[in-house]
Amino acid sequence: MSHSPGRPEDLPRPEVLWARAGALAALMAGLEDDLGILSLEDGVLRYHDGGSSDWYLAWCGGDGRAVIVGYDRDTSDSTDNGKRPVDLFAEAPDWLPWEWIAAHEARTNVGFAYWWDGRAWARGPYPDDWEGDGLRLDRYASVEAAVDAVVGLLFEGFAPEDEHGEALLPEPGAALMRRAREGTVDADSLAAVLSVLDTQYTDEDDEYEAPGWDAGAALAAAERLGLTPGSRLPFLPLGEAGPERPARPVISERTRSLLLWDALRREPERDRPPVPETGELLRVLERVRALGLAEGGEAVVEYTFAGERRVLDASGEEFKDYDTDLMDGLDALRAAEDVRGRGRWLYLRLAVSEEGYDARRRYDRWPEEAHEHLVGYLPETAYRLNGEGALRAPEWRPAWAELVEDETLVRPPAPTPSERPSRPVAVLDEEGQRELLERIAGFLPRPEG
Repeated sequence: MSHSPGRPEDLPRPEVLWARAGALAALMAGLEDDLGILSLEDGVLRYHDGGSSDWYLAWCGGDGRAVIVGYDRDTSDSTDNGKRPVDLFAEAPDWLPWEWIAAHEARTNVGFAYWWDGRAWARGPYPDDWEGDGLRLDRYASVEAAVDAVVGLLFEGFAPEDEHGEALLPEPGAALMRRAREGTVDADSLAAVLSVLDTQYTDEDDEYEAPGWDAGAALAAAERLGLTPGSRLPFLPLGEAGPERPARPVISERTRSLLLWDALRREPERDRPPVPETGELLRVLERVRALGLAEGGEAVVEYTFAGERRVLDASGEEFKDYDTDLMDGLDALRAAEDVRGRGRWLYLRLAVSEEGYDARRRYDRWPEEAHEHLVGYLPETAYRLNGEGALRAPEWRPAWAELVEDETLVRPPAPTPSERPSRPVAVLDEEGQRELLERIAGFLPRPEG
């Protein structure tokens, strides 16, 4: 039984995992059209499904120690902006191949990391809110599962049968897995599996030709993997000491965004001198009128630091078309009204008629009257405000500016919410309470069994 997130006991012993996955890699290397799903890459056994999932298994030092790292886009919480990120190698042993790990982290995501010290698998601790790390190795848990994996990868999921409906693969497949575990793979054991491909495309009317295969190429791959008599397992050099690891955030991006919006709603708005009328403002007004939005009344344009917009015509109907000239004009207006040392506005509300206009700007505090949809995509809040604090002199610097700085994410203790919410607490009716309880239940761990 496997768990989510993974546990060390979910993994087969490394020699078993290497043998079964390595046998699959050798078979795939023997195909005329090798997709590279399983292969040996610079001494590391690599699995990549071509989409969202991968793992890398390596022997370390040649004395029986090993490490496996991987990632699954759908189930690894390491990159979920709603979950607190952690350093998966924070409690890792010094002997891990740190040079390889650093290069691997630089080019791809890592969702899990487990290491084998010669006796047992281990990993670092996960936050309580993690639901998955991406570890999915069930196909190598048994010989039968590994043979099923051969069916999936070489036979497109259709188990080959003879004319009597008898399965053709279990016997040669199991024999190959046994030989891989013993280190006695030969050309015949590989050909016994690959030759089954020839039996599946015998219909003259079948336009799909049997895939070409080469037992010699498969044997060469098995030898590189250390699965043949006299061959040696490849390994990475041991590390001498664990390097200093980069600081990791103490809160998630989603948590930071929630704290940031709370601070934006609490910050007092500072008094500022009147804003002079600019050519950029006049062009925005002209565009609103040219679109006919102010005919017979007053159009309302709301625009934010994140580029979120809400435009109502004079009748109160929302104008949902994306007008490039208007949007570019609003961006230019925000930049033009940037006063050195005092920063740019966060929110603008323009009420535009044919005769004139009224402008309301907020630089420090998010206005209560702003439409809720203008908040935008929550996790991007800090990114959209990045650098805003640095643009302001100390006397114009709001309290929320500190939350925008990336250093806040990694500087313990973690920022905490205020004692009272910045918005009134919603009063739920009976149906709302039931829906909330159902959502909460979805986050709670389920009993096993």
